Amino acid sequence: MNLGGAHLDKLGLYPIQQPFDMITMLGFLVLIGTVVNNPFLIVERAVSNLRKRSMDVLEAVTELYRGLGAIVLFGLLFSTLVILTFMPALLFLILQLAVRFRKSK
Repeated sequence: MNLGGAHLDKLGLYPIQQPFDMITMLGFLVLIGTVVNNPFLIVERAVSNLRKRSMDVLEAVTELYRGLGAIVLFGLLFSTLVILTFMPALLFLILQLAVRFRKSK
């Protein structure tokens, strides 16, 4: 039994097909930036909490994650909603107006 990609696709196990284009690569760059920079921010803030605020180690790390988690979570949720709903609708409206404007000339 061959479970190669082509056979699995025919079974309907891959319902979404996305080409690996420039926009997809840009998404990878954003993800890499978040994954690489986030640990630096976590370490810097925890060390700052230990030195400047004289916090306990557990408090220094736990305090950091509350704000960071809220910003990342709600930022991703908000941007997802805007990108998936508002931006396509705005793009559709602008392109439709451009086509109508071109036809009227």
